Amino acid sequence: MVAKWLFRLARSRMMGKFVGYWFQYGSLLLPVKKVFTSSEVVSFFHPRPSYPNHLLLVPKRAIRSLNELAQRDHHRFFLAILAAAREVASQRGMSDYVLCSNGGARQEVMQVHFHLFAGNGWANAPQDLGSVLLEDDRVIACDHPQASWETHLVIESKQRLWEDVIEALPAVVESRRLLENGYTVVVPPAGDGALHLIAGKWRGDSA
Repeated sequence: MVAKWLFRLARSRMMGKFVGYWFQYGSLLLPVKKVFTSSEVVSFFHPRPSYPNHLLLVPKRAIRSLNELAQRDHHRFFLAILAAAREVASQRGMSDYVLCSNGGARQEVMQVHFHLFAGNGWANAPQDLGSVLLEDDRVIACDHPQASWETHLVIESKQRLWEDVIEALPAVVESRRLLENGYTVVVPPAGDGALHLIAGKWRGDSA
Protein backbone atom coordinates (compact mmCIF):
# COMPACT_ATOMS: atom_id res chain seq x y z
CA MET A 1 0.00 0.00 0.00
CA VAL A 2 2.76 2.47 0.95
CA ALA A 3 4.74 1.54 -2.16
CA LYS A 4 1.73 2.33 -4.37
CA TRP A 5 1.30 5.67 -2.59
CA LEU A 6 4.98 6.45 -3.25
CA PHE A 7 4.48 5.54 -6.92
CA ARG A 8 1.54 7.96 -7.20
CA LEU A 9 3.54 10.67 -5.44
CA ALA A 10 6.45 10.26 -7.85
CA ARG A 11 4.14 10.91 -10.81
CA SER A 12 3.66 14.48 -9.63
CA ARG A 13 6.10 16.91 -11.27
CA MET A 14 6.06 18.98 -8.09
CA MET A 15 6.90 16.05 -5.81
CA GLY A 16 9.08 14.10 -8.26
CA LYS A 17 12.28 15.80 -7.09
CA PHE A 18 11.40 14.96 -3.49
CA VAL A 19 11.10 11.29 -4.46
CA GLY A 20 14.44 11.51 -6.24
CA TYR A 21 16.10 12.76 -3.05
CA TRP A 22 14.42 9.91 -1.16
CA PHE A 23 16.20 7.45 -3.45
CA GLN A 24 19.44 9.36 -2.99
CA TYR A 25 19.40 9.71 0.80
CA GLY A 26 16.77 7.33 2.15
CA SER A 27 16.83 4.22 -0.04
CA LEU A 28 17.19 2.00 3.05
CA LEU A 29 13.75 3.20 4.17
CA LEU A 30 11.95 2.59 0.87
CA PRO A 31 8.74 0.59 1.51
CA VAL A 32 9.39 -1.84 -1.34
CA LYS A 33 10.50 -5.45 -1.73
CA LYS A 34 14.11 -5.05 -2.81
CA VAL A 35 15.80 -7.72 -4.92
CA PHE A 36 19.13 -5.92 -5.41
CA THR A 37 20.94 -2.97 -3.90
CA SER A 38 24.37 -1.43 -4.30
CA SER A 39 25.93 1.93 -3.53
CA GLU A 40 24.47 3.33 -6.77
CA VAL A 41 21.33 1.34 -7.66
CA VAL A 42 18.31 -0.21 -6.00
CA SER A 43 16.03 -2.74 -7.71
CA PHE A 44 12.59 -3.83 -6.54
CA PHE A 45 9.30 -5.24 -7.79
CA HIS A 46 7.11 -2.75 -9.63
CA PRO A 47 4.20 -1.81 -7.31
CA ARG A 48 1.82 -1.91 -10.31
CA PRO A 49 3.38 -4.52 -12.63
CA SER A 50 2.47 -4.73 -16.31
CA TYR A 51 4.44 -7.92 -16.97
CA PRO A 52 5.46 -11.08 -15.13
CA ASN A 53 8.72 -10.57 -13.24
CA HIS A 54 8.39 -6.79 -13.68
CA LEU A 55 11.10 -4.99 -11.69
CA LEU A 56 12.39 -1.43 -11.48
CA LEU A 57 16.00 -0.29 -11.31
CA VAL A 58 16.51 3.21 -9.91
CA PRO A 59 19.73 5.15 -9.36
CA LYS A 60 20.42 6.30 -5.81
CA ARG A 61 20.66 9.86 -7.02
CA ALA A 62 18.03 12.49 -7.75
CA ILE A 63 18.12 12.33 -11.56
CA ARG A 64 14.85 13.43 -13.09
CA SER A 65 15.15 12.28 -16.70
CA LEU A 66 17.14 10.40 -19.33
CA ASN A 67 18.51 13.74 -20.51
CA GLU A 68 19.94 14.32 -17.04
CA LEU A 69 21.27 10.76 -16.93
CA ALA A 70 23.15 11.56 -20.16
CA GLN A 71 25.22 14.20 -18.39
CA ARG A 72 28.81 13.08 -17.98
CA ASP A 73 28.82 13.17 -14.17
CA HIS A 74 25.86 10.74 -14.14
CA HIS A 75 27.31 8.14 -16.51
CA ARG A 76 28.40 5.91 -13.64
CA PHE A 77 24.77 5.48 -12.59
CA PHE A 78 23.81 4.34 -16.08
CA LEU A 79 26.67 1.81 -16.10
CA ALA A 80 25.62 0.64 -12.63
CA ILE A 81 22.04 0.11 -13.84
CA LEU A 82 23.27 -2.02 -16.75
CA ALA A 83 25.39 -4.14 -14.41
CA ALA A 84 22.54 -4.47 -11.91
CA ALA A 85 20.15 -5.56 -14.67
CA ARG A 86 22.51 -8.36 -15.70
CA GLU A 87 22.89 -9.45 -12.07
CA VAL A 88 19.16 -9.39 -11.31
CA ALA A 89 18.29 -11.21 -14.54
CA SER A 90 20.87 -13.91 -13.76
CA GLN A 91 19.63 -14.32 -10.19
CA ARG A 92 16.04 -14.70 -11.35
CA GLY A 93 16.81 -17.07 -14.23
CA MET A 94 15.78 -14.57 -16.90
CA SER A 95 17.87 -15.78 -19.82
CA ASP A 96 16.18 -13.25 -22.07
CA TYR A 97 14.84 -9.94 -20.86
CA VAL A 98 13.86 -6.40 -21.77
CA LEU A 99 15.51 -3.39 -20.13
CA CYS A 100 13.92 -0.07 -21.03
CA SER A 101 13.20 3.45 -19.84
CA ASN A 102 10.68 6.06 -20.92
CA GLY A 103 11.52 9.65 -21.77
CA GLY A 104 9.73 12.86 -22.66
CA ALA A 105 5.95 12.69 -22.48
CA ARG A 106 6.07 8.91 -21.88
CA GLN A 107 7.84 9.38 -18.56
CA GLU A 108 5.23 9.22 -15.79
CA VAL A 109 7.51 9.21 -12.75
CA MET A 110 9.79 12.22 -12.30
CA GLN A 111 12.81 10.15 -11.28
CA VAL A 112 14.70 8.31 -13.99
CA HIS A 113 14.18 4.57 -13.72
CA PHE A 114 14.47 1.45 -15.87
CA HIS A 115 11.99 -1.39 -16.28
CA LEU A 116 13.29 -4.95 -16.34
CA PHE A 117 11.03 -7.85 -17.25
CA ALA A 118 11.24 -11.29 -18.81
CA GLY A 119 10.66 -11.31 -22.52
CA ASN A 120 12.13 -11.50 -25.96
CA GLY A 121 15.14 -9.21 -26.01
CA TRP A 122 14.57 -8.35 -29.67
CA ALA A 123 16.61 -5.16 -29.68
CA ASN A 124 19.85 -6.35 -31.21
CA ALA A 125 21.97 -4.14 -33.44
CA PRO A 126 21.11 -4.59 -37.13
CA GLN A 127 23.69 -6.10 -39.45
CA ASP A 128 23.26 -3.19 -41.87
CA LEU A 129 22.55 0.43 -41.07
CA GLY A 130 19.59 2.44 -42.28
CA SER A 131 19.72 6.12 -43.18
CA VAL A 132 22.20 7.98 -40.98
CA LEU A 133 20.77 10.64 -38.69
CA LEU A 134 23.90 11.66 -36.79
CA GLU A 135 27.55 10.61 -36.90
CA ASP A 136 30.79 11.74 -35.32
CA ASP A 137 34.04 10.08 -34.31
CA ARG A 138 32.37 8.30 -31.36
CA VAL A 139 28.81 7.31 -32.33
CA ILE A 140 26.49 6.75 -35.23
CA ALA A 141 22.70 7.09 -35.04
CA CYS A 142 20.58 5.66 -37.81
CA ASP A 143 17.12 4.41 -38.67
CA HIS A 144 16.68 0.70 -38.02
CA PRO A 145 16.44 -0.96 -41.46
CA GLN A 146 13.72 -3.35 -40.22
CA ALA A 147 11.83 -0.96 -37.96
CA SER A 148 9.35 -2.46 -35.48
CA TRP A 149 7.95 0.96 -34.56
CA GLU A 150 6.87 4.10 -36.33
CA THR A 151 10.14 5.63 -35.14
CA HIS A 152 12.88 3.08 -34.53
CA LEU A 153 16.45 4.35 -34.25
CA VAL A 154 19.73 2.77 -33.21
CA ILE A 155 22.49 4.73 -31.47
CA GLU A 156 25.70 2.73 -31.64
CA SER A 157 29.13 3.43 -30.15
CA LYS A 158 32.00 2.93 -32.56
CA GLN A 159 34.16 1.83 -29.63
CA ARG A 160 31.34 -0.10 -27.93
CA LEU A 161 31.31 2.36 -25.02
CA TRP A 162 28.00 2.86 -23.25
CA GLU A 163 29.11 6.31 -22.07
CA ASP A 164 29.30 7.54 -25.67
CA VAL A 165 25.85 6.18 -26.47
CA ILE A 166 24.02 7.69 -23.50
CA GLU A 167 25.77 11.03 -23.99
CA ALA A 168 24.55 11.17 -27.60
CA LEU A 169 20.93 10.43 -26.63
CA PRO A 170 19.68 14.03 -26.06
CA ALA A 171 20.94 15.21 -29.47
CA VAL A 172 19.21 12.32 -31.24
CA VAL A 173 15.97 12.91 -29.31
CA GLU A 174 16.09 16.60 -30.19
CA SER A 175 16.80 15.92 -33.87
CA ARG A 176 13.58 13.89 -34.14
CA ARG A 177 11.61 16.12 -31.75
CA LEU A 178 10.59 13.17 -29.60
CA LEU A 179 10.17 14.90 -26.24
CA GLU A 180 6.65 16.14 -26.89
CA ASN A 181 5.12 12.76 -27.74
CA GLY A 182 7.58 10.69 -25.73
CA TYR A 183 9.91 7.83 -26.51
CA THR A 184 11.36 4.65 -25.02
CA VAL A 185 15.01 3.63 -24.81
CA VAL A 186 15.63 -0.13 -25.02
CA VAL A 187 18.98 -1.63 -23.99
CA PRO A 188 19.90 -4.92 -25.72
CA PRO A 189 20.83 -7.69 -23.26
CA ALA A 190 23.85 -8.51 -25.44
CA GLY A 191 25.59 -5.40 -24.13
CA ASP A 192 27.05 -4.40 -27.47
CA GLY A 193 27.11 -0.64 -26.88
CA ALA A 194 23.95 0.15 -28.81
CA LEU A 195 20.67 1.67 -27.67
CA HIS A 196 17.36 1.41 -29.49
CA LEU A 197 15.09 4.43 -29.46
CA ILE A 198 11.43 3.75 -30.25
CA ALA A 199 8.40 6.02 -30.51
CA GLY A 200 4.98 6.09 -32.12
CA LYS A 201 2.98 3.05 -33.10
CA TRP A 202 4.18 -0.55 -33.17
CA ARG A 203 4.47 -1.99 -36.67
CA GLY A 204 4.89 -5.63 -35.72
CA ASP A 205 7.70 -8.15 -35.46
CA SER A 206 9.66 -7.00 -38.48
CA ALA A 207 12.95 -6.38 -36.64
